[in-house]
Amino acid sequence: MAASPSPPPLWPLLASSEPSTVAQRLSLVQLDARMQRLVDPLVAARAGAPTASPPSRGVIIALFANAGFLPFLKNLLCGMDRVGVTNHLVLAFDNQTCPRLSQPFGLRGSTTCTFPYSHKPLTETGIARYRSLEFNRMVMQRPLWVLHWLRSGYEVLQVDLDVSWLADPQPLFRSARYAAHDLLFQSEGGHGFNAGFYLARPKRGAVTVLSAWTADLMRQAESKAFEEQHSLGRSLSRHNRSVPLLVEKLNTSEFPNGKIWWQYREPKSKRDTYVVHCNWVKSNKKGRLVRDNLWALDAEDSQCAAEWDPLAEGCVRYCRPFRYCAPAVRCVPEACATLVRDGWHAMALREGGCNSSSYPRSKRADGS
Repeated sequence: MAASPSPPPLWPLLASSEPSTVAQRLSLVQLDARMQRLVDPLVAARAGAPTASPPSRGVIIALFANAGFLPFLKNLLCGMDRVGVTNHLVLAFDNQTCPRLSQPFGLRGSTTCTFPYSHKPLTETGIARYRSLEFNRMVMQRPLWVLHWLRSGYEVLQVDLDVSWLADPQPLFRSARYAAHDLLFQSEGGHGFNAGFYLARPKRGAVTVLSAWTADLMRQAESKAFEEQHSLGRSLSRHNRSVPLLVEKLNTSEFPNGKIWWQYREPKSKRDTYVVHCNWVKSNKKGRLVRDNLWALDAEDSQCAAEWDPLAEGCVRYCRPFRYCAPAVRCVPEACATLVRDGWHAMALREGGCNSSSYPRSKRADGS
């Protein structure tokens, strides 16, 4: 059997005769006509049904991706697929994500992936140094596209790839509790609003905030102080009060961030939780998600796990016998003595092949 061809290298940034700073700054904020012609029909095809209250052309779930985060993207898509959510679009920042995602991996529904940057790639090598202008250019694409879709009449739910999707929140967003809002954000507690999970509606208030946000990001593009979330906070705090705007943080039990879930260990049940965001975790993101049965892929990260149920046996945390896991690598279970001693859930002990009566046991690891 012939070996599969290697994926093509990431395409280089196009040269420009303009002074580098001017050319780079302009490229931060231009979604040109070619990009829009490619992406807009896909949004129209994938968006949910138009809504009358609040009025929109439908909801599109925006998933911005690169090949390095492909296992997390698949995990998120498998979670959405489990509950029948299909109104998503993957917008790739490199030319490898879409070909790799096109290989079947167990979705019952379909997914659409597009790479609109073939004529204007975001990086020279495919690797953007943290806080470099290339990195900042990539970060800015997300609010730029969200703003474009708002102006086109769509509601946009922007979801980071390190999110585990347990239930569909879209009916909740349409309910009386949230239907009137311009913007809904996952809470960062005292740190403000989370830029990695939010719903924006095609209303004047949301468009004004997104416009201010992208402008603020451009001003900071060459600064070491560039930070997407801080920029969002400034844009919200400086909003012109003459423009109506209704903003709310989502309930932290229903939409916990990583600090709430892993440090505070709240909520105590997954039953009312829609998504868990693995932010506030600098490393071992996959390990945290796998451990708490929030990872929807098989052992090789190649397929959606058959019959994955994040609510299995009522387990909330310490549900599987793995502490550290690397993406696309099979996880190695913890020793039975450790699992039993630290009070991991019974389903973790079974998967680890442990006999709990053979080891001393402490209180439950989740604090219960």
